[in-house]
Amino acid sequence: MTDILNFLILTFQGLYSIFADLVGFGWGLIVLSVFSSFLFSPLEKWASGLKNDETIIQKVLQPQIQEINNNLSGQEAWAATQRLYNRYSYHPLKAIRTAAFPLLQLPILFLAYVALSSMTSLRGVSFGAVADLSQPDNLLFDLALLPFLMTAINIAITFVGSFTKKERIQAVFIALFFLVLLYPAPSALLIYWTSNNFIGLVKVLYQNFRKDKIHTTCINKRKKLPAWIWTLPLCPFVPALFLWANNVAYYPIASIFASILFITIASSICFFFLYLISRKIDTQNKIIQFLFFSFYCLFCGFVICALGYSTILGLFYDYRFYTLICFPLLLTLVTYKIGFRVINCLLVVQLSVSILLFCFNYGTDKQLTPLQESAVTNIPIFKNKPNIYYFLCESYHNLDYVKDVFGYDSTEFLDNIKKYGYTVYNNIYSNSSYTLGTLTNIFTMSTNSAPNSSSLALDASSWERSVIGGGSGNKLLEILKQNGYETSMYFKGSSYYFKSKGKFLDYTDVHFSIRDLLQPIEDTNGMIPFFLNLIFPFLNNAPHAEQDSLNILKKHLIRTKDSSKPQFFVHRLDKTNHTPPIGYNFKQRENFIDSHFYQDGIATGNAEIEKIIKTIEKYDPNSIVIFLGDHGAWTLRGLPLGSSFQNLVLNLSKENLTLDMLINDMFYVFAAVKLPNNVLPLEQFSPADIFSQIFDRLCYQQTKSYNSDRICVKLTQRSQEFLCKKQKQNLNNSADLFYPSKNFK
Repeated sequence: MTDILNFLILTFQGLYSIFADLVGFGWGLIVLSVFSSFLFSPLEKWASGLKNDETIIQKVLQPQIQEINNNLSGQEAWAATQRLYNRYSYHPLKAIRTAAFPLLQLPILFLAYVALSSMTSLRGVSFGAVADLSQPDNLLFDLALLPFLMTAINIAITFVGSFTKKERIQAVFIALFFLVLLYPAPSALLIYWTSNNFIGLVKVLYQNFRKDKIHTTCINKRKKLPAWIWTLPLCPFVPALFLWANNVAYYPIASIFASILFITIASSICFFFLYLISRKIDTQNKIIQFLFFSFYCLFCGFVICALGYSTILGLFYDYRFYTLICFPLLLTLVTYKIGFRVINCLLVVQLSVSILLFCFNYGTDKQLTPLQESAVTNIPIFKNKPNIYYFLCESYHNLDYVKDVFGYDSTEFLDNIKKYGYTVYNNIYSNSSYTLGTLTNIFTMSTNSAPNSSSLALDASSWERSVIGGGSGNKLLEILKQNGYETSMYFKGSSYYFKSKGKFLDYTDVHFSIRDLLQPIEDTNGMIPFFLNLIFPFLNNAPHAEQDSLNILKKHLIRTKDSSKPQFFVHRLDKTNHTPPIGYNFKQRENFIDSHFYQDGIATGNAEIEKIIKTIEKYDPNSIVIFLGDHGAWTLRGLPLGSSFQNLVLNLSKENLTLDMLINDMFYVFAAVKLPNNVLPLEQFSPADIFSQIFDRLCYQQTKSYNSDRICVKLTQRSQEFLCKKQKQNLNNSADLFYPSKNFK
């Protein structure tokens, strides 16, 4: 029961968070109220029908009961009344039907109360005159105004609606009950519930307005549309929503809505053409009917498989070809057996489940970590201010690991960069298994996960993107700015990493592209980007941004050569890449290794790094240069992590894998650093504390004053998190800072 309640609470919070991220926390409550009113309108209509049935039967029964009471008494009156009830199949308990809808609202009210009261992201958030949505409003001389407003609207409904005297008294008592119950409730709940009541008042007024109009009944009723017309327009939503529901943190909410709108427009056009076909097709001819509907069902199955191909690869890799062939055939056979109407119902049920799952996962993603501030209280003052170059190496494994697992030897490359004074570090593990997480660890200089945001957000990873873009919480850039640095970031124009430039970032090549909005659709099938490029070439991402890393560096050096400020340069090297985030299964690991896709990327990446090193050595030899991998290649992507450490170990053993293999696959990264001659080498580090050590040295503090009490590795898969923690036992033994094979809890 507790699990069901938690699921409903997180689903409600996820739904509200979606609206809050789009329009703000206050307006999100009103939009949620409108949406829930629309969602529960069939339930309200059903309850209204029950009430009308009760009113009608009472009009029939009451005169007869009155007559019985006037003519009979005692046992005879009771027996006559029972015979009357039996004649109309009525029981006195059915009188509760008049209060059906208020009673049905109680569980919804309870769910809203628990969900909104437990949302830490509402603390301190204002909306209009309400200072704090998590507290009572206290707008009426230190008394809460919203509960009285809610009660007034409830009572107004009883006077403008079609209520009997008894029903009106009953409704007033219910309104007063809600006043007492909700008076100490948070303002967020009162805004949501008052908005619901106001919508109810508008509905009653509209119904009264309609009653005053004269309606004429059309003699010729519009012909009902055949059920098969709706099937194909529903099909594209099924695999797409399922995929997005399981990857809420990967896509911005704006992209999800834009993709849904795109599919809706395409489905509407499809529906229009099917409507025209339905008027022309000869359904009387059995042969034509059989051929048409057979092809139609096969095509529907093909559409689902095409837009669900990435999901099929991820879930049914070993049986992918059988799935592509059998599913359309199975859909055709089932449709002939049960009909299009039932198929449509099944599709709607699946869509409803995906929407619930989407809201649940979104709510879970929002509640993973508590709200926390990341402000710099003590700014270190540098005595030495060299230019700093930080290159994030995409999916760059430790090169010894690459040699052992992928069979590619980088010994010559390592020898070459060591000649230029670079120290190559072994046993370096990233703190996160994905790029946004690693960048957040770098810029916050901590292992903290992203907190819930109390400001307007556009996606589940909005806080991370805000920090990466130089916004509030970017401790690294704030310290550099306080020390007079000019900060620059280059991501080849891609707006995936952040959407806007924050206050601590001076220059970037990032810009927003319309193509970003269609990313969720592209990921449903690997062929879709090809067709989008073919049909809409103007949508290409970052068409004007420089794409060559060496040229980006050279242009940066030219742009800043006359600057009197020290420079901090960030750039992502992307010659290597991990396994596809969608459509890949860990059972493809050997095929991925044998394809030499990753090895070729390492070879190209090594050559690129050498060119970059030579360029920096030529133009800025006394700078600090950092090459650091963000995470591993993820060849074990799709491995079920389970809900506990014991389940994880069990799943690993079933596949003949070890915990070391999993952690090395995700977190074991390449690290090479060059420091000026007068700066001591770094100790063992992770992305979260590398700049803490560098700043210590720039302040001429050569001791380990950085916060390394805990190194965290975050494993994420479908909103599940596992923290791999190693408590530092001995500060004098830097090798003990992180050993992932120990103490995994």
